[in-house]
Amino acid sequence: MLETKLCTIEAITEELKKTLSRQRYKHCLGVVKELEYLLDRYGTNNEIIKTDNYDAASFIGLVHDWAREYTQKQLYAFCEKENIKLDEDQKRVIVLAHGLVASSIARKRCLKVPETWLKAIDEHTCGSADMGYLGLALFVADFTEENRSFLTKEDREKFHSYNSLNEVGESVLLSMMNHWQSKGIIPSLKSRELKKYWNDGNLIK
Repeated sequence: MLETKLCTIEAITEELKKTLSRQRYKHCLGVVKELEYLLDRYGTNNEIIKTDNYDAASFIGLVHDWAREYTQKQLYAFCEKENIKLDEDQKRVIVLAHGLVASSIARKRCLKVPETWLKAIDEHTCGSADMGYLGLALFVADFTEENRSFLTKEDREKFHSYNSLNEVGESVLLSMMNHWQSKGIIPSLKSRELKKYWNDGNLIK
């Protein structure tokens, strides 16, 4: 039996209400709100931000963690079934692939989603030098949204004080990597490459 297509943001919202825990759903709503703020403050960089069915902030913010609460077994099984190619970090820590799984679900369940939106969802966990401008916005919003209890009001004000989204993203990445390293976790290759990309003076556009 074919699954019903989710043709509106309202339909996606209702699906995720049933699929996600209350806390995870609240986080997704927070990401939507933060994305709207970031794209208003820093601009959209000529990205597609609306289709006939969806707006980018709502779609990306809601969908990005669709598979975040899948078990490791479910993530591995989904990736194998759908022939999703994993990098070495994702093979080692499969939860890093939940964005790939989410975008794959969206391809099947949603209508004519721009590739830049799907790429943003793919790369939001660790970031990447080729995640695109919407990917950068999602990478930041996932970390800075208002329900993240590890951030203080002052932390958010600091992130929001930068003059460009690339500056915010670089600051977020450094905070993430410092946190991982304090726990003895080696940052992913994509995160390390993204850090070098910014250190070399490049911008995500």
